[in-house]
Amino acid sequence: MEKMVMNTSTGFNKNNILSKFFAVILGLTVFLGLSGCSGGGSGTDDRPSLSIDAPSVTEGTTGTTASVVFTVTLSENAETALTLNYATADDVATAADNDFTPVSGTVTIAAGTRSATISDVFVNGDDVFEVNETFNLVVNNPQGLDIKTPLIIGKATINNDDNADPEGYFSGTATLGGNNLTDLTGMMFNSRLMLFSPSQNVLFDITGFSATVFDYTAVVNVYEAGVLTQSNTNVSLTGTTDEASISGTFANGTGLAVGSFNIVYDINNNIGATLPRIETVLLDRWAGNVFGVNSSSFGGFSSDSVGKYSVFDNDCTNSFNVLLSIPDTQINIYEMAHDVLDSGGATCQYLSTGHTGFVSVLSINSVDTLVFAYSNGANGGTTSLFGVLTK
Repeated sequence: MEKMVMNTSTGFNKNNILSKFFAVILGLTVFLGLSGCSGGGSGTDDRPSLSIDAPSVTEGTTGTTASVVFTVTLSENAETALTLNYATADDVATAADNDFTPVSGTVTIAAGTRSATISDVFVNGDDVFEVNETFNLVVNNPQGLDIKTPLIIGKATINNDDNADPEGYFSGTATLGGNNLTDLTGMMFNSRLMLFSPSQNVLFDITGFSATVFDYTAVVNVYEAGVLTQSNTNVSLTGTTDEASISGTFANGTGLAVGSFNIVYDINNNIGATLPRIETVLLDRWAGNVFGVNSSSFGGFSSDSVGKYSVFDNDCTNSFNVLLSIPDTQINIYEMAHDVLDSGGATCQYLSTGHTGFVSVLSINSVDTLVFAYSNGANGGTTSLFGVLTK
């Protein structure tokens, strides 16, 4: 029988066939991977992004409105039209305070363009001095185009255009927590003082700080020119009372008249509620004080304080507000044309007796000097001068 001989160079060899098959498969895999046909990727988000500007507008006077124009912009031209929702939102400026008119709507960036404007947002003017305030415009819910910033917020600034008192001013607010109680021991409320100087830095220095029936914390701060800054004073009531008060003095302020201030909170009528805001103009037209002049002559004298004009109503445009703390003593306030104690020729107002920490409002007209006097008898009697304020 003739033996068959295999030519190993040209004949069948299963190992050779398998090696060529896997070589083809490997090459195809490499080719597919290099051509970008695999399911992987680099992780880069190539979708367009959206941004919004930060416009500003001058506030204007009472009864006027000013338009605030926001611009929304894509990072590249839109392949298809992009529609977005927008709505105003409170910040420092609020709709409740009538700083701006709340509005909502939609805006569309047309295909082939990059931006669109929102121009139906309006701020409301007033004639009240205040700091520059901001409010927001929220833009969201994109439709028609996939973007990587589905929500953006623009911040608009309302620039104040009202003049402050040239010497500055302060105001006081307080909030009392709790229910309707008769004993206020341990109750807490916050007091806020704000000082403004339009032209220079002012040292806000509380001196001679006194408090009636509650603990207090005095503060000393420097405020930047043209900036309205607030300091918080936390006070805790230490006993049952109908009335709480804070008094102190502004001092050492260049361009700021040295004067006193009083902030009085009638807690008895406002328990568990936000106490009424009292806005006062710093005493800048009067000089002097009402404590220390013959004060030793009538023993019960404690921390008396005056020093501001205070607008209470339209009928009392130049009223004078004074806090007196002399127990069981009748106080006469004389309105004088000259620095002469003459009860017969002066306008005199008798205040109630037996009440510590009361407040009186005296209308001031065209006088040069305001005199405070102590009387030990009803409607007259021996009189001692204890304070003079001069225009």
